[in-house]
Amino acid sequence: MTAKSVRTIDATQLPEDPSQLKSIVMDLAALVVDLDDQKEYLLQQLYGKKSERVVIDPNQLTLGFINGAASLEAAASGATSEGPILPTPSEFGARSRKGHGRRPIPPTIPREKVESTLSKEERMCPEC
Repeated sequence: MTAKSVRTIDATQLPEDPSQLKSIVMDLAALVVDLDDQKEYLLQQLYGKKSERVVIDPNQLTLGFINGAASLEAAASGATSEGPILPTPSEFGARSRKGHGRRPIPPTIPREKVESTLSKEERMCPEC
């Protein structure tokens, strides 16, 4: 039973048999739990800390605390279970960092070493 099919249930269409009603109630309770898990997952992705956000890898087993996350991701992306839902970190490549400090002088600029010697009168101290 899906959320769309729940909206179309009419009281006149409900069966009279109590066992059928119990099975409908159990389906609805499972749907509520699934939707609640999806809501918690989306709230965590939207408002949670970046370190707490979960990237779902289809090759890794989950512990069950995100019941509807994998199905939610698959439904949102339209992906099947055959291929990965999200790219792996190796597909992103190495992250380049900006250097800090002064940039080096370009090699096109000529460099000349100039040494100047001062006369004894121009020196500050007489011992130099």
